[in-house]
Amino acid sequence: MSRPKILLTNQVRPAGLAKLEEYGFEVIRSESNLVADVKKLIGEADGIIARMTPVKAELIEAAPNLKIIGMHGVGLDGIDVKLAEEKGIAVVHTPEANAISVAENVMGMILNLAKHTIPADHALRVEGRFSDRDKFAGHDIYGKTLGIVGLGRIGRRLASMASLGFGMEVIAFDPYVDAERMASVGTGVKKMDSIEEVLAAADFVSFHTAMTEEMRGFVNYERLKLMKPTAYFINEMRGPLVVEEDLKRALEEGVIAGAALDVFCQEPAPGDLPLFKAPNLIATPHIGASTVESMDRTILTLAEEFHHFFNGEKVNYLANPGYKENAR
Repeated sequence: MSRPKILLTNQVRPAGLAKLEEYGFEVIRSESNLVADVKKLIGEADGIIARMTPVKAELIEAAPNLKIIGMHGVGLDGIDVKLAEEKGIAVVHTPEANAISVAENVMGMILNLAKHTIPADHALRVEGRFSDRDKFAGHDIYGKTLGIVGLGRIGRRLASMASLGFGMEVIAFDPYVDAERMASVGTGVKKMDSIEEVLAAADFVSFHTAMTEEMRGFVNYERLKLMKPTAYFINEMRGPLVVEEDLKRALEEGVIAGAALDVFCQEPAPGDLPLFKAPNLIATPHIGASTVESMDRTILTLAEEFHHFFNGEKVNYLANPGYKENAR
């Protein structure tokens, strides 16, 4: 019996590659993660592990042998899960792998925003303005309120870090988590009745929900105006959550004190994105989950899932259990 061919669309950590080969998979690689390059090889693949490549109709229809799609990450908005199910193709992802990394990165954003670290660094090292140190007086985050929208794996990690490690008060909105369960996270999270209440009460706001159609463009100018003028907005969820033109306007008008973004509506984000010219903004190129440890956890989890799948064993992070009814 020939070895299952697994197509990788991005570089993966060596430990994961070694594990895939240990399990007997034949690993093939596309020239790049562009759909056109992936399409050249997907026809011979039994499985695909995608990170930045959207696995939607164009690729799925070109893959007669495809049996499983692995998302190298958490969000499934880049995969047509419904079509895969109709075609009898399993979809797995890694919801546990990046929670620590993203939560830590959000805490880093909170600290950098509060302490004005990045503009102070630029003033000193690039412009030689040590004498301007008083202009960069920041704020303690101890006792400040962190508002979290979505108290899932990442949200809970973040709440624990902020409350236990930094003495922040944490409030959250999540219709699927009751007040009693929220109270058990960290030093206790206060459940709010709406996202709008979170926006109005928090000193820092971070979203961690699924990227549904309801959430697309949810953070607009009107909702940003609900926030305190001293508050900060952080997005490490998905770029389309935010109306970028509205955030730029809010920063320019001082509606909020600042923002930190790790994700954008278009990725790779163009260098001339107008939002980049906004004041009091930190922008990073989607690196929230890009730690060595997170990348190891992610590909090792997928290797295990693929191993279970091709051996007829239970997989742990199946996104579309209905695929079995149409399996090839």
